[in-house]
Amino acid sequence: MDNVEDGIYMDENNRRMVTNFRLQLSILAETLMKEGEPDRALDVIEQVLVKMPEKNVPLSRVLMSIQGSLLELASTSTAPGIKVYDLSDERRALARKLGSDLTRRLFEIQADDLEYYHSLDPARFRSISQERRIAKQVAQVMVQTATLYLPEDSLGPELEAQMVELESDDGRRGATHRFHGRLRILTLWKNNASPS
Repeated sequence: MDNVEDGIYMDENNRRMVTNFRLQLSILAETLMKEGEPDRALDVIEQVLVKMPEKNVPLSRVLMSIQGSLLELASTSTAPGIKVYDLSDERRALARKLGSDLTRRLFEIQADDLEYYHSLDPARFRSISQERRIAKQVAQVMVQTATLYLPEDSLGPELEAQMVELESDDGRRGATHRFHGRLRILTLWKNNASPS
């Protein structure tokens, strides 16, 4: 799976299998963190990202738990309810780098999806309301976890600004889609109401 130089073909069955591996290994990492073994948890997460790269198997929202775990491991926040794990500075920096990169990439994927959804005609746009809602929620989770676990970092505010822009685009495009939908209804009504 990690042969990115030559590339390998991953059919749908293999992609689902890798997605399942990612999910199971994220559960293992969370369990190791709960058992007080953050170094081992970080090793597991690092292997998930190295051995199952995006180039061979696209990233998906299944990695949200890995993203959250990485930021949690990287955190030095003293906010109530946040545990600071016993990691060396080097290991914490690795968790921060991997977590920040994954957070940015997952946010970028959701933003790209939302832009695509808004490029669709009004009927198709309305038909994918659940997909739009999920993409927006995943993007919001990226903002929230970055802000919660890395409050001193620029990542949270950076993604928050992009989220505000996405939401303003969402409002404008939604209004445009509603306008075009109403215009189409009026046109149909006018054509049906006019004498033959």
